[in-house]
Amino acid sequence: MRPLGTGEAERLLGVPSRTLRHWEDAVPLLAPRRGDSGRRVYAERDLQILFGIRRLVECRRLSLAEACERLVAERAEAEGALRDALALIAEVRSELMAAWVDARRLLDRLPRDGGASGGSQTCPPPDRVL
Repeated sequence: MRPLGTGEAERLLGVPSRTLRHWEDAVPLLAPRRGDSGRRVYAERDLQILFGIRRLVECRRLSLAEACERLVAERAEAEGALRDALALIAEVRSELMAAWVDARRLLDRLPRDGGASGGSQTCPPPDRVL
């Protein structure tokens, strides 16, 4: 998603620019950068935070401070879940690498002269899936 200017963000969120500026001042998670022209440019991350603020303030009727606390808690929870997922991926990758090494060792033990195995191939035919 390409970054959006203030006008586009206003239309997308349905809030005026003064509300966007107020939220930026009050919510430390928000940090839109300035474009070459000096105007605010909202990246996808900024827009996700803004949608979260709007949801919590307008729909759930939380104060801006409460909404900010909730967003920080949600982000921390999501980061914790991401860390857990990455740890699991690393563990599975390690197990797969160990299995691959074991398989290579077994393949290296196969006779290469076609003696007892009945063939001279150390690799299965290309149409056979391991």
